[in-house]
Amino acid sequence: MYHLWTQRELPSYFGPSPMLLFGLFFMTALNSVVVFALFVLLLRTLWCLGANTTTIEGWEIERHETLLRRAKYLGGVLEGPNGAKVRITRQEYPWDIGIFSNIAQGMGSWNPLAWFWPFSFTPSIESGLEFEDNGLEAPGTTWPPPDPDRMFRMAPTERAYDPANAFTHSMDPDEFYKRQQADQTRRFVATDTLELRRRQPFHIRYDQKNVQKRRDEDYAYGTDYESGNEEHDEKEDQWATKPGEGEEGWRNSEGERLNDFGVDEDVEFYDEDEAYSKAAGFVPKLTTTVLSYLSPKPTDKILDIGCGDGPLTAQIAASLTEGHILGLDASSSFINTAQEKNTSSNCTFKLQDCRRISQCPEAVDGSWDKVFSNAALHWILREPSTRDAVFKDVHAVLKPGGTFVFEMGGKGNVEAVHSTILSVLVANGVPISTAREASPWFFPSDTWMTQQLQKSGFEVEKCYLEYRPTKCTAKSADGSGGLEGWIKLMGAEMLAVVEESKRQDIVKQVCDVLETVVTREEDGSQWLNYVRLRAIARKI
Repeated sequence: MYHLWTQRELPSYFGPSPMLLFGLFFMTALNSVVVFALFVLLLRTLWCLGANTTTIEGWEIERHETLLRRAKYLGGVLEGPNGAKVRITRQEYPWDIGIFSNIAQGMGSWNPLAWFWPFSFTPSIESGLEFEDNGLEAPGTTWPPPDPDRMFRMAPTERAYDPANAFTHSMDPDEFYKRQQADQTRRFVATDTLELRRRQPFHIRYDQKNVQKRRDEDYAYGTDYESGNEEHDEKEDQWATKPGEGEEGWRNSEGERLNDFGVDEDVEFYDEDEAYSKAAGFVPKLTTTVLSYLSPKPTDKILDIGCGDGPLTAQIAASLTEGHILGLDASSSFINTAQEKNTSSNCTFKLQDCRRISQCPEAVDGSWDKVFSNAALHWILREPSTRDAVFKDVHAVLKPGGTFVFEMGGKGNVEAVHSTILSVLVANGVPISTAREASPWFFPSDTWMTQQLQKSGFEVEKCYLEYRPTKCTAKSADGSGGLEGWIKLMGAEMLAVVEESKRQDIVKQVCDVLETVVTREEDGSQWLNYVRLRAIARKI
């Protein structure tokens, strides 16, 4: 440019051609833009160096300011997934320790001359992982701050949010391993060895407006009820899946389903053509929460009390690459079925009255890392005289520090059905004392269970009740499904107090009384009021 200016008085044929002149001006304009962009980038880099931030940290700070402005108009609280409430409070960026200190930390030296020396010290990887905190926030305060939009959306069967800890993850390797095992447990709950029912074609499911209603129709026992009173979608029956239609339940290469990522799928497992599977096939299916509490490690030795016919025991065994699981049950038919279906060397079964675990030689060696039970303790703890012994036996078989993880029926479980059966029996001449003694269940409160565990030498980490309405299967011609099938199977011991010729009439009377109590007017489906009691206790 300078040369052109000094020679501006000379004839044009001494200068560049018009094309070269155009190219010169174009490159000058382009280089000016590049130089300006580099200058802005330099200023940004100097700013980040002085403030000890990165571009991503700058985004986090701006995001925090946005959440504060939003929360200001909502009482300081924002709503996360599934209604979890998160209080938003101002947090200071923890790693801004002063301009000069920030630069010295980033450049790796307190000597300004060394900042411009190309052969000066470069911060090591180890030192780059540790940063000085300015101490403006309380110890243990996490960064980035809580953000409801980034909260992990838990599976539909697990709703126990703790907003105070929703963004805190321990750096301890053992704690990370537990979280990893819980994730793996969710994966093998639905293994490739189980068939999935075909779903409706995608375009039909996509067009359906009432998602909750669809789930209610497609799922059998074992569907967690999420509150909602949407209107009935009359198109549901029109799009009922016919044999051969639909798509298989989606899985990725690791066997994960959409439900593992918090997305509701209208998929269920095929039930076996047996009475127990028809009326109680949900037992091994609603286990995502309790399995995540169990968190089995590959080397664990686990004792499963009340294992039934073993489907859940076998699923747990799949994660025990170097460990072992022993399933105990008092039913010879269940144990025989479990042994026939499962031949894995690290999964064994034994016929044993679980009220007297101390009489099982394989179980009393005190070498078990964990004791597990799902949907069985409300049967095992039926007799008051044996309850203390059960908890003492569990405590005895565990290693020091071992955990007892279980789920069972809790206070209020199927109370409508239970009280109706008692009332109908009394109305048909059975003494109330006899009817009560025939009841096969014990549904304790969380308070009773906490006290019992503590009395038996456990430290209770978690013990709570969860209300979970459960949908009955469709009625069947042989009476093995629906509410009738449930009463015949689960209430068999109570029905046994009357003559066999009268039992069907008793069942009919119970169903007639409960008809309007358990039936939903919008679709005619029948629901039972299940209440689950879950606990984690550690041997001390």
